[in-house]
Amino acid sequence: FIQAAADAGVDTLFVSVYQPTLNRLGHRMFQPGVINSFIRLAHKRRVQIFAAYGAPDWPQLTARDDRTSFPVQRIEEVISFNAQPRYADFDGVILDVEPEAAGSDLLDLYSLTGQVLRDRGSPMSLAVAVNAFWEYDVEYGGVTKPLFQHVFDLASNGLLQRVIVMAYRDNAADVLDLASAELAYANQTGVQGTLLIGVETRAGEPDAVTFYEEGPTALDAALATIRAELGDTFAGIAIHNALDSYLNPFWRGSEVF
Repeated sequence: FIQAAADAGVDTLFVSVYQPTLNRLGHRMFQPGVINSFIRLAHKRRVQIFAAYGAPDWPQLTARDDRTSFPVQRIEEVISFNAQPRYADFDGVILDVEPEAAGSDLLDLYSLTGQVLRDRGSPMSLAVAVNAFWEYDVEYGGVTKPLFQHVFDLASNGLLQRVIVMAYRDNAADVLDLASAELAYANQTGVQGTLLIGVETRAGEPDAVTFYEEGPTALDAALATIRAELGDTFAGIAIHNALDSYLNPFWRGSEVF
């Protein structure tokens, strides 16, 4: 899998490492030896590994400065893992948190996580996945503006290093249209280097939002169109769910699986 990712030009993998039971380090993560081996193999092929976390209720679990909350403890475990001298380091953390009604509490979670990493002196990057429809107004820090703009403001303040806009549509034109407001604001505020366009390839999603039914040839053509259209005004493309599709030899072996 890692070799397939490297061969495809993938430079970062977002990998869920959470498990509910404690491992031998006392972390709610997979066993450290397994994680270490995976990261080392990836780094040999110049692929970064981000620990993926999040659930819809995470914003409600974390008060504005509650560093004892369940979400913050998960981030502390990643920092603790990196502090182990025998193990390879995670390159970052990604928060994939999609509450039904995103608001200021989600921004608090993003901000607090970034601040924890900064205060702990961690060099890890923080990425977040944001819904392309978070364009409604939210009051935060005394300012009312579209929610996604607040997210990019956190990137402007250095608390976020990557913002993945989930522009889930099954053709290049609709992907670009769905992410147009986010692209414009990121470029306006000078943080276009943090913005990645997210595309969906998972099976079982509505046909209009996933490339799964269209197959790999259509996906590759769409990605090429997006890259050509945007040039250096964005940071790249994030593919969900690569394991089941983009890097799956069975899916790539046929036009439609």
